[in-house]
Amino acid sequence: MKEGIRATMAFCACGLLGACCAPLVLAQEHAAHVHGEARLDVAQEGNTLSLQLESPLDNLLGFEHAPKNAAEEAQAKRMSETLRAADRLFAPTPAADCALESVTLESSALTPELLGETEHEHEHAKEHGDAHEGEEGHADLDALWQFRCARPEALRAVEIRMFDSFPGLRALKVQTATPGGQRGATLTPEKRTLTW
Repeated sequence: MKEGIRATMAFCACGLLGACCAPLVLAQEHAAHVHGEARLDVAQEGNTLSLQLESPLDNLLGFEHAPKNAAEEAQAKRMSETLRAADRLFAPTPAADCALESVTLESSALTPELLGETEHEHEHAKEHGDAHEGEEGHADLDALWQFRCARPEALRAVEIRMFDSFPGLRALKVQTATPGGQRGATLTPEKRTLTW
């Protein structure tokens, strides 16, 4: 798990969800690298909805190494653009009026430029010592999306639309921490709505 994303999720350590978010962060550190599967942690605190993904890069990109040619670089940029358009990947309860606030993407196999990082995000990653060097083997992508909801009391579900954009993703192991409690679920292309 990358330090930058872990630090951004630190809001779980305090407030209403403190007791139930800590296991989510700890469990994620021990997740196995399984192609076709990914972990998604969902937390709601106040008017903030956070979705944190840890996935083998292969699920999203089709390979797990630094791009070796222009075609692979273009593919990595398309993946990044798709992940940054999170309002198309996730559909929170419409009545909650949630708007995408921030996106953070990290992978040791992809450069900040390929991930579409702004200069501020790149500096933040450097402060936390995140390596963005190409590597061979089993590389992951970590992502954090945060939405701000105008009416958080109406937030009851999120439809996960990632399966449409990433056919290599076949199952999401989900943990939720909301004012209604903590739950686990497995989502698939056929069962893609998370409720609480």
